[in-house]
Amino acid sequence: MKKEFIPALEGLEGFSHINVLWWCNLFDDMQYRSILTSEQPYKNAPEKLGIFATRAPLRPNPVALTTV
Repeated sequence: MKKEFIPALEGLEGFSHINVLWWCNLFDDMQYRSILTSEQPYKNAPEKLGIFATRAPLRPNPVALTTV
């Protein structure tokens, strides 16, 4: 985080969780954005899942949400 934004964190200690929106910049490429399905990403998953039903960083829109 840039030091200039540190004051914006003031008061967060009063919360149990925060939601962080971020850009998957390492996967911001048309090659990755075109992947819409995943072949059985989990052991007991169906044979194929839509990419939004997985935790894969490969997405048509590489916006991510993390709760910490």
